Amino acid sequence: MPPECAAPGIEVECRLQISTTPLYWSRRPLSVWLEFPSGGFMDAPKKSWRIRFSLKSLLVVFTAVAVLAWFYWTGRFLWQEAKLEHSVKQLKCGQTFEDAITVCGQNHVALLSAARGPQGELYGWIRFQWPNATYLLVAGLNPSADGTLDSCEITSIRLYRLPPAPHDYMPQTDRGRRQAAFDLSRNGKSKDEVRKYAYWTDFLAVLVGESPDTLGFQDELIYSDPPAQTPSK
Repeated sequence: MPPECAAPGIEVECRLQISTTPLYWSRRPLSVWLEFPSGGFMDAPKKSWRIRFSLKSLLVVFTAVAVLAWFYWTGRFLWQEAKLEHSVKQLKCGQTFEDAITVCGQNHVALLSAARGPQGELYGWIRFQWPNATYLLVAGLNPSADGTLDSCEITSIRLYRLPPAPHDYMPQTDRGRRQAAFDLSRNGKSKDEVRKYAYWTDFLAVLVGESPDTLGFQDELIYSDPPAQTPSK
């Protein structure tokens, strides 16, 4: 008997005529007849598809989006900063400045160089820049026999965290003013970049002893070796 089939809302009679000879032996084509109601498909009831979300589902989706947005704009920076702090805490006096560069090399290094204090003291520094903070590592150094910065022995280590530069910041030290004048003379430097460079350059001047005043910096000492002395109360 020929098979009969029906779809919801549509009465369809399907009759198949197939040769009794196996298909790979037969030269006769496979014939199929479909008989539909006289009214056609247009008379069949229409199905409407609706996507429904519960309030709980929407809350879960919005929360997931908010968490991802927070991680992209803030969380990943905090994770990178925590990684940097952990790396720097492995450094000790007696190591070389090259060791400091190696330890910190994968942690968003922005700039590094050397500086002299008012009495000729030698310092090596590394700046790390994120949108929400600037980290400045300052190391006291003994001059190396070959005269290279990398081979200098570390005599002290300090890692500081600075909040972003104020929008109206102006350089307050000779070092900061020289840096700002130099940056302004270069093509491609925006005023915002000049302000940020002057900001942390002033802070570097404070750290190497060029300014007797702290200049109101809201810095945080993250790590030091030798350990920083606790102020007496």
